[in-house]
Amino acid sequence: MKSLFRKVFVVSAAGVGLLVLPAHAQVAPAATPTPIQPAAATMTAGTESSEDFTVRLGAFFLSSINTKLALSDSAGHGGQEVDLSRDLGIRDSLNVFRLDAEWRFAGKHKVQFAYFDINRSTSHVLTGSINWGDQTYPVNATVSAQFRTTIYKLNYGYTFYQNETNTQEISGLIGFHITGMKASISGAIAGVTSGVEGASITAPLPVFGLEWKSRLSDKLSSYVAYEYFGLSLDNKYTGNLSDFQAMLEYHVGRNWSLGAGYNRYTSRATVTSGQTASGNQLKLALRHDYNGLMLFVSTSF
Repeated sequence: MKSLFRKVFVVSAAGVGLLVLPAHAQVAPAATPTPIQPAAATMTAGTESSEDFTVRLGAFFLSSINTKLALSDSAGHGGQEVDLSRDLGIRDSLNVFRLDAEWRFAGKHKVQFAYFDINRSTSHVLTGSINWGDQTYPVNATVSAQFRTTIYKLNYGYTFYQNETNTQEISGLIGFHITGMKASISGAIAGVTSGVEGASITAPLPVFGLEWKSRLSDKLSSYVAYEYFGLSLDNKYTGNLSDFQAMLEYHVGRNWSLGAGYNRYTSRATVTSGQTASGNQLKLALRHDYNGLMLFVSTSF
């Protein structure tokens, strides 16, 4: 369809040129600026039939991961905040695979998807005692700990502003930040190995945000987005999250780009999930922040 429209436009333009040329054969045409034409799937004019799909694959270099957890039960046990890096020796940096995709199914409408998995674990000799759930691990106890977050993001975006040259656009975002969390600690107390005690939850949390795309030149474009969520639900979940991204892409060809970006994420949550062996209900309090540098290759079709 796009090819047919292009042919009709070229033939029509040629016909108009032939009609106008004789009447102005002695007049030099005035120079007009040429608008910057964005690469396919990077920014598209608000036409009715724009079907561009973009896939971005790369590495996510996480640093300064700050995770603090507290697990308590309904009997009043536990509740001590545990710093995973300081108290349990879990490293605060990690490199993971990351996938991002966008489908612009109409001129002003698009769907976005992202996935990455942060999995950290350790075996550590404690230098201080820890109260975790209904267990107390003393100094010099050897414990095994795991904290895993699996992130899926699914957004709908609507572009409510585009400039005349289609080099700037601003979109509103609404969607789900689906986070699977698992936190657990086990160890030996007085020579007896305790069971694994922890909490896990997978929740589709709604987010709202804004996105700004800019075509800086024929080869360079930028992307900035911010998303936020906050909710208190039936004493089972209370918390908020914010997610900020900024990226630059260099277009090496019509359908290929290389890029780099920065991602800052923060979350605070209190979640009621699971039970202890004695039947007491568990409550997990979480503070989880990270920064990350993204390097990626992008293709569109």
